[in-house]
Amino acid sequence: MIRLHSTEPPTTPCQRERWRWDLDEGSYPDWLRAQAECRGCPLLPQCRAQLIRLYPRAGEDGDGEGPQGVIWAGDAYSNQGTVLTDAQLQSFALHRTAAVDVPTWHRHPSAQGRSRGHRP
Repeated sequence: MIRLHSTEPPTTPCQRERWRWDLDEGSYPDWLRAQAECRGCPLLPQCRAQLIRLYPRAGEDGDGEGPQGVIWAGDAYSNQGTVLTDAQLQSFALHRTAAVDVPTWHRHPSAQGRSRGHRP
């Protein structure tokens, strides 16, 4: 996810809707769409450069030196900071607690107000 310092309004999907790149939010299909949007983004080279600048060892040998629990520059990173394959991302989605099962007051503030189904 690119974080360019600018006074201009957000121009990329990851800047406008950051929650879609957070692995604590959404679902496996949402994350695949986010990855596809990243890989087709014209700012991908700058995003990768920023990722390498902030996490020099990101993606190396699964050492856990990357960002945690996000999709950044087209790759999904586990909560331990390792790059997830598509199969690992799908497994992660299947084994985590779904957002609809978490009471509203436990959700991340960015998720407040979005409709994910109503639970009494």
